[in-house]
Amino acid sequence: MTNETEISLEEIKTILSNYKGLKKQIRNHISDLYDDLMDTDNLIETVSIKKQKYLKWEQKEEVRKTFQILLSDMNVF
Repeated sequence: MTNETEISLEEIKTILSNYKGLKKQIRNHISDLYDDLMDTDNLIETVSIKKQKYLKWEQKEEVRKTFQILLSDMNVF
């Protein structure tokens, strides 16, 4: 380029001659980014579900412990 604001005719021809290739590269890049986004979304969802299950197990364990304490206080065991 001769100047930052000037583009030569040859540069325009070069850019336009590879337009389809650039367009395909851009589409592929967007598709890859979308796939990465979906992978990240799936990972977040999986971790959230596992955390919810863990919290439920943890709550059940707390209930079990509380029940054991109550029963032991009543001398059932």
